[in-house]
Amino acid sequence: MRTALIYLQEGPGGLHPVCAELAAKATELAGDTAGVLICRELTGDLTAALRSSGLSRVYLYTFPAVSAFRQEAHRAAVADCVERVKPEILLFGATLEGRTLAPMIGAAFKTGVTADCTELSINSEGQLVQTRPAFGGRIMASILTKTARPQIATVRQGVFKAQPRASGDCAVIPCELPGELRPRLQTGDDGAAPVLEQGRRPVVVAVGGGLKDKADLVLFEQLAQKLDADLMCSRVLVERGFLNQGRQIGLSGSAISAELLLCFGISGSVQFLSGVKGVKRLCAVNEDREAEIMKNADYPVLGDLYGVARAMLAAAGD
Repeated sequence: MRTALIYLQEGPGGLHPVCAELAAKATELAGDTAGVLICRELTGDLTAALRSSGLSRVYLYTFPAVSAFRQEAHRAAVADCVERVKPEILLFGATLEGRTLAPMIGAAFKTGVTADCTELSINSEGQLVQTRPAFGGRIMASILTKTARPQIATVRQGVFKAQPRASGDCAVIPCELPGELRPRLQTGDDGAAPVLEQGRRPVVVAVGGGLKDKADLVLFEQLAQKLDADLMCSRVLVERGFLNQGRQIGLSGSAISAELLLCFGISGSVQFLSGVKGVKRLCAVNEDREAEIMKNADYPVLGDLYGVARAMLAAAGD
């Protein structure tokens, strides 16, 4: 029987939303599904999330001294779990954690990793077909890991649909790392807060190449704060050094599924648009009515990004 193993990442109130999406897809790909969870302690929220995940079992590694993601501890635990389970398929969410761990595990087991898959299926030979955009999104490439195992893929949030399930049976199997693999961790609370990724809030404010100067970001930071929104950007602002890649939307950044995305001065490249397919409503502000972003917007606004942002900030009031 084919086994699929999922890396389960903690999130606010339980598991990261991408975990439920991966679990739903895993049940289509394999007859046996399992998860690996690394956490400080198994809370009630995590227990409830595991019971509704649809996974048959979860391998639990607890590190009481670790209050945030630590590469050494998490890599060692996932590698140990792969040795125990020997899955044919290993899936990670394309989060900061998943993108860090997937290539590390791939290197450890001398197998390939396909990043940012948009589709996963099984071919007639029982191999995982990993589909992802290539050449700037102009073609869809189907990739096979023919001999090495596990077949590893990362998937961004919003690509697959979660399947809500009633609380069911999910065996939790406590695990300990062998002595030689135990990470050298300090005892006690390290005081570090978990990293919260951008693009998780219902509203996202995104700025693009129309921004003239880095100092002008203050206006959009104020607007994002007023709207309780995340501030993100297109690739050009990362290349200019205005914002870091953790705030980038697009093929080489993050895919978001916000209720409302406000785009200011973004042209709408294929690279960017691939990251906003899960957005419910898109409002674009641009001075070029022919820009691709305007053609894809639910609410295209023809105008100056600065003027519109100031007007919105004033309308939001105190």
